Amino acid sequence: MVVVEMIIHVAAWATTEVASDSWGGVVSRLHSDLFLQYGAASAVAMALLFLISPSVIRHAFYETFLNVHIALVIVAFVGILVHCDIGQLPQLPYIALVVVLWICDRLARLIQTLLVNSPRGGRRWTTATLQPLPGDTCRVKLHLPTRLVLKPGCYAYLRFSIRPWESHPFSIAWFEHVPLELTLPSNARPKNVATTTDVSFVIRARTGLTRHLYITAASSPGTRILASFEGPYGGCHALSSYGSCLHFAGASGITYQLSLVRHLVTGYVAGTVATRRIKLVWIIADLEFLSWIQPWLDHILGFPCGNILHIEIFVTRSNNLPLAQGADSRVVVSAGRPNVDLIIEQQVSVQIGAMCVSVCGPGSLADDVRKAVRAVQDVSVVDFVEECFTW
Repeated sequence: MVVVEMIIHVAAWATTEVASDSWGGVVSRLHSDLFLQYGAASAVAMALLFLISPSVIRHAFYETFLNVHIALVIVAFVGILVHCDIGQLPQLPYIALVVVLWICDRLARLIQTLLVNSPRGGRRWTTATLQPLPGDTCRVKLHLPTRLVLKPGCYAYLRFSIRPWESHPFSIAWFEHVPLELTLPSNARPKNVATTTDVSFVIRARTGLTRHLYITAASSPGTRILASFEGPYGGCHALSSYGSCLHFAGASGITYQLSLVRHLVTGYVAGTVATRRIKLVWIIADLEFLSWIQPWLDHILGFPCGNILHIEIFVTRSNNLPLAQGADSRVVVSAGRPNVDLIIEQQVSVQIGAMCVSVCGPGSLADDVRKAVRAVQDVSVVDFVEECFTW
């Protein structure tokens, strides 16, 4: 809408100018009039923002897109601000307010990042431990110098010393609070030891930063590098009020769903959630990918939650699995792809209270789940939540 309004504004001005002074006069004024030069600069910047915004370009050249986007936004803001100031236009206070808000947002993010990651009281700057996993994937555990309270379904922007100019959002798979390591002798340590937070991510290697992370992890497993954590963001869907919850995850989309399942299971044990049925469906290409979350899955299965939790793992690249189910009877491993419609119909037939169906994975999986949920809207109360790893 901003770009459309800009085009209308420029077209309306150019039409009257060309009618009165021809194109030659317009070009001459653009060369000599500072007011018009700044206006033209902001117009070109906004037009370029629009042209590089399609999803195909964003995903093909993410880092280039991000840096160019920020630079063009700055050009557009400065151009409009000076344009309005020189012309003493009544819109000046509005664009000034926009610039102030944008600067405040950037400063707030910087301050938040420093507060979360900066060393204090014997604690060092945030570091990350890298561990390679099957499928060109690595487990990244950030050791924060502070204690954070994290909601289920959160994500954070991460930076690493191997490519400090890049910042990417990743879904938080797991977190735990650990006692602060003290250098004092045991007899001089305080009784109430402070705790810090370790936050874990499962990151698949694509290109750029993620590929560098995996190469570093594979060449030196367990290595530690400097990192920074910006967040947490998100966490809008705790699902605590639903009697039944059905979660679909595709590959690394398990990181989002695992945090929700953990929250619901611990809440059931503590008596703080209404959930009485939880089913997790995870689609992976190879059985080895189970190692991505094995320790965390074992932790969740260790809770005394009875039979409310059921997990189905579908392995798409294996037709003859060596086992029909996992070590725990609540975990079933199958070959092939899931029948999404059938799974949802089965869960609706036995649901308790309202049900929420969530999905995190490839677009095709999300489309299948959405379609199946729409098909049962007349049968019961079923809500749909989609978490996308993209913009």
